[in-house]
Amino acid sequence: MIPLPGVRPKTILCYGGNVGAAASSMARWGLGTEVPTVVDSNGGRIEILSAGRLKKLRVRRINTPGVGTSVVYTVRINGVNSTITCTMANGPTTATDLVNSAGVVPGDVVEINVAVGGGAPANDQTIVSLEQEF
Repeated sequence: MIPLPGVRPKTILCYGGNVGAAASSMARWGLGTEVPTVVDSNGGRIEILSAGRLKKLRVRRINTPGVGTSVVYTVRINGVNSTITCTMANGPTTATDLVNSAGVVPGDVVEINVAVGGGAPANDQTIVSLEQEF
């Protein structure tokens, strides 16, 4: 296959699960039995196999977090928060960070941290995606 000029290969990292009142990591898709309930849980980590840049964080919830409640989604690399983050507060059911990016190398471990502020949202299905550009 011949790549198109100016087009870089990408992959999508996907996470999903219920987001409740406690800070935790999102579960990676296809996880099966282990559901993360704490930050830095093995069930939320994806190991990077190729060097590249992470970018375009997108989050979608079925329901809003609720009035006065915010949910912050942050990409963590090797247990450290990156600049890739977005906040969902009050009304919307989607949030994005299409500006920030972070470099990764083989062996890095990526997860999505979830932190809740201002109240306790109902446990709700959330889907998170993140691009890795090579």
